[in-house]
Amino acid sequence: MSGKTKNALATRAELESLEQATVEGFAILAGLLAEATGAVPTALHLAAALEGAAQRHVPPRQNRLLRDAYRLVLIKAHNQNPNDPVIQNLYASEAGGLPAKH
Repeated sequence: MSGKTKNALATRAELESLEQATVEGFAILAGLLAEATGAVPTALHLAAALEGAAQRHVPPRQNRLLRDAYRLVLIKAHNQNPNDPVIQNLYASEAGGLPAKH
């Protein structure tokens, strides 16, 4: 492997690592916001943001930021309000990507 190829691979790995850290950081901030303002309203706002993103066809990276944060907050909202019909519907629509409840 040439020096340029090794550098390109290292740079790509660094960018992917930075992207993952950004996604995780955004999800943590959304979780903190949910703790401070309530998980249900935060989940509803993130659900609306995802709908808007789908209509605007945002790039996958931006969509990933929203989706990961939404899933984290939705889990919190579902744990806090398991009988809320709106949260139940949102949770059910995301169930394939959410951990099973024990």
